[in-house]
Amino acid sequence: MLATGLIERRQAAVAELSLDNTPYNPIGVEQVAALDEAVTRLGADRSVRAIIINGAGGKHFSLGANLKQADAIAAAGSLAFCQQRHDLYRRIELLEKPVIASISGYCLGGGLELALACHFRYADASARLALPEVELGTAPLWGGAYRVVRTVGRAAGLDMLLTGRHVEADEALRLGLLHQCYENHSELEAGVWASAEALAAKAPLAVAAILRVVNGQQGMGPEEALSFELQEFDKLSGTRDNIEGISALFEKREPHFVGE
Repeated sequence: MLATGLIERRQAAVAELSLDNTPYNPIGVEQVAALDEAVTRLGADRSVRAIIINGAGGKHFSLGANLKQADAIAAAGSLAFCQQRHDLYRRIELLEKPVIASISGYCLGGGLELALACHFRYADASARLALPEVELGTAPLWGGAYRVVRTVGRAAGLDMLLTGRHVEADEALRLGLLHQCYENHSELEAGVWASAEALAAKAPLAVAAILRVVNGQQGMGPEEALSFELQEFDKLSGTRDNIEGISALFEKREPHFVGE
């Protein structure tokens, strides 16, 4: 258990972070502070190769911002409050190890914005995803508009943003908002851990380089993007993991990568 607001569990090279404000896990000051600390620490921990983010209790990912803290937010300054969350979600997006959002039940507003910052989003059939801020006379403030349009395209993104409607799991999968969907929470949990463990077994330097390239190429022209990709991937040539991967292929065995 970490500071109030987050539960952490470790199993080998996988770390699981659970938003802890049951039953709906709204994201408040406590959750943001705890996530901030955990993301910074786990990002620097070489023994951690994959991260799972979910909602404590298993019923809901997150209802979004904790509106009960509105007075505290106003006192601290709403722009500063939103900037802090922008910075946190951007750090998650830029982590050089895979982050999987495991979604059950409500994943709304700031909760969906958090999930969109993760590299993968898996859900069960109970998942309901939405950016409903328009119904409150406001708009997504934690990067939701940018990331949802980038993820599902302009047409589907505008539909979600302007209607605020709830998207059920099967539609979210069709839209590309989800990577995988399971029948129930037990299957989701098993599938997420299996995927996280599989990702954690990959060569860490190669995974980090791929994530840097995918994130770094945004906004680049073709020539710049291809040059950046070549430079990053060239650094992998001759590494211990590169040699191990080739040796394992010819020896017909599973590779053992060490991140060197």
